[in-house]
Amino acid sequence: MKITFTHPTKLLALLAVSGSLLLSACGGGGGGGSTSSGSSTAAPVSLSGVVADGLIQGAQVCYDLNDNGRCDTGEPVSSSTGTNGAYTLEVPAAEAGKHAVIAVVPVGAVDMDTGTVTTAYTLKAPPNTNTVASIFVSPITTIVQEVMQASGATDPAAAIDLVKQQLGMTISPLTNFIALRDTDPDAARVGTIAQVITALQQEIATTAATANVGETQTKALISVVVMNNLSNLAGSIAEQGTQTSAQVAQQLAASQGITSATVAVQAQIAGSVLSATRETTTTTTPTPFVTLRDLRYTDANNWSYRLFTGNDVTQSDGFKYSNEIRKTMANGVDKPYNRDASFYDTVASKWYECPSDGYQIIKYTTPTATADGTSLYCRAFSNTNKRTDESIAGSTIKSDSALVSPGDSIPSKLTNPGKP
Repeated sequence: MKITFTHPTKLLALLAVSGSLLLSACGGGGGGGSTSSGSSTAAPVSLSGVVADGLIQGAQVCYDLNDNGRCDTGEPVSSSTGTNGAYTLEVPAAEAGKHAVIAVVPVGAVDMDTGTVTTAYTLKAPPNTNTVASIFVSPITTIVQEVMQASGATDPAAAIDLVKQQLGMTISPLTNFIALRDTDPDAARVGTIAQVITALQQEIATTAATANVGETQTKALISVVVMNNLSNLAGSIAEQGTQTSAQVAQQLAASQGITSATVAVQAQIAGSVLSATRETTTTTTPTPFVTLRDLRYTDANNWSYRLFTGNDVTQSDGFKYSNEIRKTMANGVDKPYNRDASFYDTVASKWYECPSDGYQIIKYTTPTATADGTSLYCRAFSNTNKRTDESIAGSTIKSDSALVSPGDSIPSKLTNPGKP
């Protein structure tokens, strides 16, 4: 497996459950003519819906009051779902519409489309403020919930639009596709995507178990892999042919380099990504930074990375300075990085090493909306860069790469000034 980051990025991740909330408020009224002192407690609200990949029998559904993605002691819980996948929850009226619905599908549950479940998994559905709607819980709604969780959003609208666009859906990701699939081709297609997502989730969990990866990190890896492959999931359905969902899932897992030898490290990285603190404020105060410029991982004995570090503080000469850290492990041996080069300073008329003698690795200015940025690497390699703001919300990596083509690179424009 090779993972390369050429720009600092934060991965987002997701697997989710979709659904609608059916809230039947029970009246708690008093009788005629009598008065009561003190406060009264509102009656619980009934939430009901369906759990499905195919319809799931034997799932247990809970209301995630503490928003940790699990069913915990003390949280509202349903009895096991029947052959129709239906469930009902009684939740505190003050909490209705504020939290996700979680469905735990254990080993031994039955998927009415594919048979007995042999690897447990979890589904989720985002909060629904419509207290009279049924909550459908599926692999597709799980993605919506995890997109919301990754972004910190409380309104599912943006997550719904993103998942719908990435999967090429015409129906809402929260729609009960089981009820529509016999008459709606898109609902049938979405049902197949859901089956592949579940199979991929189980494939990763099985591989992780062979390496004794813990539950939390396994779920993190599943979330990252599914979120980063939504478009591939949609494309795989179009090319599925006679392959089963399990076979498609195996191919997707293999394309991510997930093996028993690599899964532990991949899960650890995924866990770190998902547990990272989101930026909730914007500040102009310079702060220390570390930028991951390149990461290559084959196995525990063969990997390398390259970092830039600094404090983003402008010095008296108008420039900022940062340093570079490189680390390489080859066949289990730590290989110190040797730049193996000397440079000549034509201004000072002397040779120098980099970094040493006051020659920092990187001297730079930050680009703004009105001014180009500059950088000088070891005082020998200069670069000018511009800042352009472009919204890529809902787009794919493939479409984003088309924003800058080789013909539009800076070198080509310098050597071909007449090129438009």
